[in-house]
Amino acid sequence: MTLSFVAAAPLSASATDAGIAFASGGQSATFTLAAGDTQGHFATGLSALFQTGTTAGTLTVVVQLGSNSDQQAIAILPAVVGVTAAQGVRSTGAVEVDLTGFDNTRSVGGLAFTFFDTSGNALAPPLQTDGTASFASYFQNASDGTFALKAVFPVAGDSSQIRAFQAVVANSAGTQTTVKTSF
Repeated sequence: MTLSFVAAAPLSASATDAGIAFASGGQSATFTLAAGDTQGHFATGLSALFQTGTTAGTLTVVVQLGSNSDQQAIAILPAVVGVTAAQGVRSTGAVEVDLTGFDNTRSVGGLAFTFFDTSGNALAPPLQTDGTASFASYFQNASDGTFALKAVFPVAGDSSQIRAFQAVVANSAGTQTTVKTSF
C-alpha cells in the first residue's frame, strides 16, 4: 500500500509534505494475506495508521495485490490555521508573543494581537498587521505547512501591567483565535 500526494492550488504542484506518512514511517506499508483471509495483515495488526500532514490537497492511497490494484482519493480540505502552542514572554521594555502552528493553505495573512491588563481588560484595540508577504516567502521554501512566529512588541511604561494576550490569525479559509494566554 502506498500514499501519494498532490497539493491543492495555489500551491505549486511539486509541493511536498513530509508529514504525510504511515505511522511506521515512509509512504508505503506492506501487508500479507493468507488463504481464506478477508483482510490484510500489517506488521502491527489489521490496520496501518497514517497521518495526513499539514497541507491541503489530494491524498491517494493505492493498494496493490498481485497484478490487481485499487485506489482511494482523500481530499484534505483547506482549513483555518491550527495554533498548536501560544506563549508570552514579558521583559522590562517589551512583550514577546510566540505562536507555533500549521496552515494547510499556506496563506497566512492577517494577524491581530490584543493585550490585556491584570484585571482582564483589553489595553487598546487589537494591533493588526498583514503578514502575507513574510509568510508567503517562508512557505515558498517550506516542506510542509508548519510555522513558528515570534513577535516582539515594545512597551512604553510598566510591562508588568500586561497580563495576557490573544491572537487572531487569518488565512484563505478563515480566522482562528487563540485562547487568552498569560505572560
